[in-house]
Amino acid sequence: MNEANGNASIEKMKEFWTNYNSKGIEGIQEYLPADFVISVRKNTGPKVRKAPRVKIAQGFSIEGLIAQLTSSDTMDLHSMVSEFLITYRTFTTPINVINTLIEKCNTSNEEKVHLRTIVVLRTWVDKFKSDFSQDKTELFAKLMEWHQSLSENPDRSKLQQMVSSLLTRIERAPRPTVLSPHFYMDAPKAIVPFTHHHQSKIAFADLNPLEIARQLTILEEYLWNSVKTTECFGLGWTKSDPEKAPTIMAFIQWFNKVNLWVKTEILITENLRDRIRLVQKFIAVAEHCVELNNFNGALEIASALNSGPLRRLRKTYGLLTKKTNQSSDSIEKISGLQDKNYKGLRDTLKTLQPPCIPYLGMYLTDLVFIEEGNKDTIEDGLINWTKRRMIAGTIKEILQYQQGKYCLIRVPAVRVSSFRFRFIFNRIRVRFL
Repeated sequence: MNEANGNASIEKMKEFWTNYNSKGIEGIQEYLPADFVISVRKNTGPKVRKAPRVKIAQGFSIEGLIAQLTSSDTMDLHSMVSEFLITYRTFTTPINVINTLIEKCNTSNEEKVHLRTIVVLRTWVDKFKSDFSQDKTELFAKLMEWHQSLSENPDRSKLQQMVSSLLTRIERAPRPTVLSPHFYMDAPKAIVPFTHHHQSKIAFADLNPLEIARQLTILEEYLWNSVKTTECFGLGWTKSDPEKAPTIMAFIQWFNKVNLWVKTEILITENLRDRIRLVQKFIAVAEHCVELNNFNGALEIASALNSGPLRRLRKTYGLLTKKTNQSSDSIEKISGLQDKNYKGLRDTLKTLQPPCIPYLGMYLTDLVFIEEGNKDTIEDGLINWTKRRMIAGTIKEILQYQQGKYCLIRVPAVRVSSFRFRFIFNRIRVRFL
């Protein structure tokens, strides 16, 4: 440090302490960066420290939430916009959201507020276009009305252009998700037994465990990707209301049918050796499900194999090989069957990328705890935003695993319509339905 800089620093320090002695903390705050604060402790004098991260308030009115979304001071705006758009239907309506956004934008002269309003609307259109499809007449008419009113105000020409671009975005037909014609070229060849060429049906004993796991995965991938955000609200699946959560209800029924099928196949097999082979085969199917990252399928089978009726087959389970028992224990550990909170499965999922089918029941359990452990509103009728953030976090995880696509070939001889295997359909329908 040269002499001039040194003298300037000394003078600055003298000025700092003079202001502190005469005006206190308020007199020296101006010397600090905006993100630093001063605290005074007894006998230690002033202490400079970095300001703590501002936490988002727990409760909001709908107007307060919109103000946060369009505020230039909001931290982690992208995350908050996503959480809001996922959960807003739990406390308001689409038309109320768009009215409040437009009102906030119209009453502000700040360009940042205008830009952030358009960012929220654009994210809404891009990520949740189904909202506009369901309520298009009302929502689209409101935006058109806003666009018209902006055209009458020359000072809002820039904002009008952004709204015009947004309207074009809405009217543009969505691009259908089309897989490359070469996508399935790398798919593994289906393992179909030779008897299939001579018989109309394939006996379960002739099916390869890997191919069973693949066909299970194809069916469950379809179900998983069909789960809608709105089905996760209000615990509709616990009230047996198919209209509120149709896909989740179908998924639960599917899980129960496969679970019942596994138990039935084993229990109706009278010969001990055949029963042992069958248990080993189902364990092999569950193993292949884990290899395919289909943990829902693995749990369907593992929970059946650990059920009371099957565990009472002590002679059958006692004659399983050491390797088979180790495989079974490994499946239970990875799928989280031995954990109260599916810790093993959660840890495994953190290391994986889609395509992947987690156990849906794990997320449904999370949603039940969130819904029953937190009120919808807090003091003064404010929206409990903490609850909505937790719900959004769970739904985001479900949506995350809808992004992948399995490169597997369907085998019609092994499957039938209505999401059932031919052998599941034949055995369970005849015996139990």
